[in-house]
Amino acid sequence: MFQMTKKKKSKKTSSSSSSQSAISTAAAAASAEPADLQTAVPSTGVDSATLTQNDLQMIEGFATATGKSIVKIGSAFVEFLKEKCSLFVGFHLLSLYESDVPVSNKLLTLYLLYKVKDIESCLRPAASKKPASISSHTFLRLFMFVASSNAISPAERLMAQLILTQRTQPIGNLTAEDFLNSVDSITKQVPKLEAELSDVVVECEEYMIARQKRWSAASLWHSTSEEFDELADTSSQMESTPLPNLCSDVDYLQSKEERTEDSEQRNAGNAEEAESATAAESSVQDSPRRLDLQDYLAHVRAGTSLSPIPTKTVVEFIRKSSLDNPLLVPFFEADPLLMSSIIQTNHKIASELICRKVEDNPSLIERYVSIFLTIEVCVHCIEILDRIYKEVSNVPVEPLHEYIRYCVNSCEQIPLHQQQRLNRMLRLVSLFLIALLKSEVIKPNTISSELNPFILKFSGHKDMTVLYQALAEAQSREAKNKKA
Repeated sequence: MFQMTKKKKSKKTSSSSSSQSAISTAAAAASAEPADLQTAVPSTGVDSATLTQNDLQMIEGFATATGKSIVKIGSAFVEFLKEKCSLFVGFHLLSLYESDVPVSNKLLTLYLLYKVKDIESCLRPAASKKPASISSHTFLRLFMFVASSNAISPAERLMAQLILTQRTQPIGNLTAEDFLNSVDSITKQVPKLEAELSDVVVECEEYMIARQKRWSAASLWHSTSEEFDELADTSSQMESTPLPNLCSDVDYLQSKEERTEDSEQRNAGNAEEAESATAAESSVQDSPRRLDLQDYLAHVRAGTSLSPIPTKTVVEFIRKSSLDNPLLVPFFEADPLLMSSIIQTNHKIASELICRKVEDNPSLIERYVSIFLTIEVCVHCIEILDRIYKEVSNVPVEPLHEYIRYCVNSCEQIPLHQQQRLNRMLRLVSLFLIALLKSEVIKPNTISSELNPFILKFSGHKDMTVLYQALAEAQSREAKNKKA
């Protein structure tokens, strides 16, 4: 019993010493004070939440300790600053992030900005009982900008995407430098990240719109100001607006039937006026929507990627509109160059356009596959084809076989020294073929003569083993169906 207690104490001592060593390492990393340190915050504050010069040095030390585990630095960061004002800490980190520092430092600073919310929950214990949501984070707009900006490095963009989706588990015990060097492998560990990110962005935008409506800007008038007195004098001199007489005079000399008939006529007239007013109001409300759609479609035609909410609006419009809608006819009749541009920049809109046309005329699949053959094999084209052959009936299979051959040839033409690109392409193509075989879109006997050499050539890849098993299962299933 004594030995067990001793072991527990030693564990606690070792954990506390490791935390202290992380904090001391972070403090040693801050080599010099900033030039404006004296004016940034007072050296001694009126309360414990005020940042001191030592606190600023420690924050800079945490943000530059790129050789330590990101998660451990985050824990030590929260432990050291848990009684400080999270807003002061966050804005100082923001100034460090905007300065000219290496990418590894920016990665660590982004993660520490994410951990600022834990400082807030430590400062106010009542806040920790509420469910955590990234939409209420103080620096949400920064994360959304970094996650979607092409001017940011891929490592920073991936870190912001993991933060927004709150899937920081792949970071593990990686240092900032390790994270920077393993962006591709981390991306593979987090499937469907783009889909989750789109949902999170939509949720955050809706949250910000709702918050803007709740806290809308308003001009405040002080009761002693001259402007308020002038406004009060002006309002007192205004004439009152006469109210219309909604109740018409009743002629009691009329019979009951005559009064009822007059009342029905008046009600009918009021109903017609209400309908005309409603129609006018709806036309006024629909006009901005039409203008917005025209603006969105103009951006699509120009090759500009739309954000999630406009994309959703355009997709719903395509889904509900007829094929001869004048706004959509130029897209349905688009030349191969324009359609390939839409596929690469707004693939969800392109998918809806192509599916609508193929549903109306299945033979058009040949035209669209010929466009796919001019584009490098990508997940957008594969998703469109997978959707068409699963949702639309009576679509010819020959164009699909032609695209499969194009995928196989594309994999074979990648040089062996480009291993990451080859692995990514093999995984994409194999998953596409496995899905087609399992859904019985393609028959194994018609495509096995081309798949067998492909599987044999890249047999060292793990996804080829899964593809071979799927092909064998499809062949046995087809043989059983023939016997039955």
